[in-house]
Amino acid sequence: MEITMPVKFETTRMDNYLFVESSGEMSSFEDGIEYIQAQVTTASREGIRRLLLDERNLTVTIDYSDILALAEYWEKNNLQTMGLRVASMPPVDAPQAQLAYETPAVNRSIMFKVFFDRQEAEDWLLNR
Repeated sequence: MEITMPVKFETTRMDNYLFVESSGEMSSFEDGIEYIQAQVTTASREGIRRLLLDERNLTVTIDYSDILALAEYWEKNNLQTMGLRVASMPPVDAPQAQLAYETPAVNRSIMFKVFFDRQEAEDWLLNR
């Protein structure tokens, strides 16, 4: 299924996780909320709690204050209680936004980790 918004993504249900291939540009806090909410909704509908985000074709231009605000927003909306485990593969040449999000997300008990290798991401995602 393809979702249309500033950040576009297609999801594929794998055996034990949802593979999300993203592209486009996240240029505002609101884009981030819309992107994450669409993933949460899709995972919930599919009955899946593990997501592998292939964000190698996603451009993220929000600043650090928006990144912190996203983590705070999701904490206030109880994302950490949904039991989601999210592995992100950012663009190799521009991983700063995903790496910057990882620490504040984890500090709010949101299971989010950045990987540059799909096999490592799958191993972590599936507790192998």
